[in-house]
Amino acid sequence: MTGHAAMDCEQLADRLTDLMEGDLDETDETAALEHLASCERCEAVLAGTHAAADLARKHGRIELSDADRDRMLGAVFTDIEDGAG
Repeated sequence: MTGHAAMDCEQLADRLTDLMEGDLDETDETAALEHLASCERCEAVLAGTHAAADLARKHGRIELSDADRDRMLGAVFTDIEDGAG
């Protein structure tokens, strides 16, 4: 342990946008990056989120409600757990 709390999948999902936008403090960013280094599932979610952000930049921003965002992330996690991703 490096003196900070470990981040789990749910915590990372809650902070993913902050991580991508560089809005985490140093401690949380370190915990997030350490988690990503050891979790293929979250690494895949991050890659998918980056891909969606790239599409939005190319084709215009798509506004999602919090409920739709949660449903989308839930579907991604389910696909990954089921081996489809």
